[in-house]
Amino acid sequence: MNFRRTNTLIQKYLQDKLILRRTILIFLDFLSINFAILISFFNQDKKAFLSIDLNNLYDISLIFIFVPLIFIITYYFTGQYKGLTKYTGSTSFYKLAIKNLLLTIILSLFLSKIPINLTFYFFWVELWIISTLFTISYRLILRDILILPRFSENSQNLKVIIYGAGQAGANLAYSLLNAGNYKIISFFDDSPKLWGRTLHGIQIKKTKIDYSLKNKIDQLLIALPSINTSKRVSILKEINKYSIPVYQIPTIKELTSGKFFINDLKPINIEDLLARDFVAPRKDLLSKGIKNQTIMVIGAAGSIGKELCKQILLLNPNELILLDNSESSLYKAINFLEKNNYSNVKVYPLIGNACNSNHLESIIEKYKVHTIFHAAAYKHVPIVEDNPLEGIYNNVFSTLTICKLVSKSKYAHKMIFISTDKAVRPTNVMGASKRLGELIVQAFANDEVNSKSRKTSHGKIFSMVRFGNVLGSSGSVVPLFKKQIKLGGPITITHPEIVRYFMTIEEAAQLVLQSLGLAKGGEVFLLDMGNPVKIKDLAEQMVLLSGLTIKNKHNLEGDIEIKYTGLRSGEKLYEELLVSEDSEKTSHPLIFKAIEFPRELDKLLININDLNKFIKTNQTENTLKKLNKIIPEWKRSRAKWI
Repeated sequence: MNFRRTNTLIQKYLQDKLILRRTILIFLDFLSINFAILISFFNQDKKAFLSIDLNNLYDISLIFIFVPLIFIITYYFTGQYKGLTKYTGSTSFYKLAIKNLLLTIILSLFLSKIPINLTFYFFWVELWIISTLFTISYRLILRDILILPRFSENSQNLKVIIYGAGQAGANLAYSLLNAGNYKIISFFDDSPKLWGRTLHGIQIKKTKIDYSLKNKIDQLLIALPSINTSKRVSILKEINKYSIPVYQIPTIKELTSGKFFINDLKPINIEDLLARDFVAPRKDLLSKGIKNQTIMVIGAAGSIGKELCKQILLLNPNELILLDNSESSLYKAINFLEKNNYSNVKVYPLIGNACNSNHLESIIEKYKVHTIFHAAAYKHVPIVEDNPLEGIYNNVFSTLTICKLVSKSKYAHKMIFISTDKAVRPTNVMGASKRLGELIVQAFANDEVNSKSRKTSHGKIFSMVRFGNVLGSSGSVVPLFKKQIKLGGPITITHPEIVRYFMTIEEAAQLVLQSLGLAKGGEVFLLDMGNPVKIKDLAEQMVLLSGLTIKNKHNLEGDIEIKYTGLRSGEKLYEELLVSEDSEKTSHPLIFKAIEFPRELDKLLININDLNKFIKTNQTENTLKKLNKIIPEWKRSRAKWI
């Protein structure tokens, strides 16, 4: 019975990998220290070593049992056995060397009077050096044995090339080698100083992307966390020719957030190629008009509105009011914002229509709203083209209602209107309605300027921000193309020459908030959208990034076909940001401003009242004619409903 119990305990002990591992390390340390004593003593005084009386068990135990035990006990209580051998690094070795030095000094003092002569100065120096050499060496050997799978020729190992032989590349390689299922063929780097050298024993080569790589590697990993967009695009264009999957490490911003690690590889998204090089937002402009104020975002559940709310919460407002006419979208927005409300700002989700003056006024008065961002609009060109009366009414009269309320409110002082590049020389109903919204804001701003001369001003600021397409928004072609690719195609594009400007939602929201800090009233702030992108090229890049090929007359066996459906009613080949030719720089490098000639508010309101009468009596053609009279630059097209 006792034998069985003993056997069970032994088996349980052996199955506990942590205990077994520590036992092995303790045993190896015991041997290492003893070998170090033997070698040091023998080297210093061979005669004294050979004259040891083996019958003197006390002296022998004192040297070969007591000394190693002191080392081992010290190691144990200083956490030497808690480290993961597989990830043992240089810091651990330095600490071990210091521990050994201190132990040999202490032992030399306590063992100076024993019969066996161990008082030689050089003996203790040699003992420290050899014991440190042995204890570190076997740990290095064990570490390398544990990560030995990197040398395996296992066919399941992914063969990769790491693009970037700097610190990030070295860290990534170390992580992959430890993982054991990657085989690093080589490093690529653009620096001639590194060519021909090695990193982790792997050669660093001159960057050469060609067809020969296709059969040699499974993936190319970009280890350049601070790489700019143009460089990333350049690499992708070369790689995409040969259909080699490309992954990248997180950016510097992601790594410093603590949420990502160097080996969190991710595919390159089309957003990574369209985004511009990061320009840090100016904190003084971001917080101006937001901190300790009550802010209301109208259209808060939309793409831009939701991101604006997220960014506003980071700037410590007093309260944040969310207004939207979609209950389901508002619910989703609240769930999204709860994860980003780090300062526990009080958030009020309210359902309502921005055209409802009484409801909007009651909200402003109840919550003492200081600043309003107007991001509510019907913005899908084809839908507004098919529903012109509702589109015009929503886009025009929501803006008019908000401006009127801000103008007379004792609480609201600032109003920022979110406009679109489609408002510039519009060719569709949506663009024309947004252009009229701009004219309304400009007219109220001009009236405020005139009131200053009459000394009746209340210091109200009416301003607007105009920009192009936002990546990831509900109206962007990117999610549509992703869906079409997932379904196997075809990708539908209206025209092979159509181009658009793109910006990330995060950047757009940050620039809008900084525009508030620059606003003095009446400006049209223009966001630098970078270079225009041909939609055809965008679609092809997305196909290639998905690991697929384009199906065309040159490649009949391709995966995804691109079909051209023709320009839709009111659609332009390209968009503009300026009505006039001139714009001025601001203190922010990505924000420009234009002062356009404003309309007189009284005359504009007369025309808008006429427009309202036609809409209420459902007179579509008269409504459009009136809108065209107010916006003469609108090049009307014949829509389906005429």
